[in-house]
Amino acid sequence: MIIEEVHLAAVTGNVSSQIELADMYFYGIEVPVSYSNAIKWYVKAALQGNSLATIKVGMMYEHGQGVMNDIYEAEIWYKKAKNITSSFYF
Repeated sequence: MIIEEVHLAAVTGNVSSQIELADMYFYGIEVPVSYSNAIKWYVKAALQGNSLATIKVGMMYEHGQGVMNDIYEAEIWYKKAKNITSSFYF
């Protein structure tokens, strides 16, 4: 199964695999939908500087998916994503 391969790469720190695994949990691809597992893997990728994952964490806080709805926490993650993205242009 693909999930085992993706999980193995994700636990070793591969950002792309962390996002792929998070997406699998978020959308229920090969696994049941699990927002709590999805945000766990999005956060891991976000903490490595991935702006897409950082935005996804913000969205999950904004909509209360896998975490308590917290617009202030969402704003923090959105600002982090903006800072990551902005750093590419300077």
